[in-house]
Amino acid sequence: MITTPLDVVLGVGEKIIDRVFPDKVKQENERAVARTAILSLNLDETKAILDVAKAETEGQLDVNKTEAANANLFVSGWRPFIGWVCGAAFAYKYFIAPVLVTVLSIYGIPFVLPSIALDEMLPILLGMLGLGAFRTYEKVRGATK
Repeated sequence: MITTPLDVVLGVGEKIIDRVFPDKVKQENERAVARTAILSLNLDETKAILDVAKAETEGQLDVNKTEAANANLFVSGWRPFIGWVCGAAFAYKYFIAPVLVTVLSIYGIPFVLPSIALDEMLPILLGMLGLGAFRTYEKVRGATK
């Protein structure tokens, strides 16, 4: 196409008019297209992150199944061990120590029992109890055989 000086002047004039009197509908359409593109990128990124998290979780579940099926107590017994340790600490903190202190104080024996800070251990115990309850729910519902 041959460009004449008149076409150049008209083209520049159109650009000036577009800047001075912008087309609101066109601008909103362009913004909507840009927003859609950004949301699509965010959605793709979120999906990729979720896919990675899913793969990691499935891998950990496979490791857990392998460990639990092992006959060696040092491999498959660590979960029950953690449960027993947390349960014993919980029982000591809320049952054994108060009863022992009460009994000792009744007999006039001054004794101070060591205190256990459960703030670090309680999330582990509650997490294990939650997973145990979920597993029981699965068994009751027949999800596993």
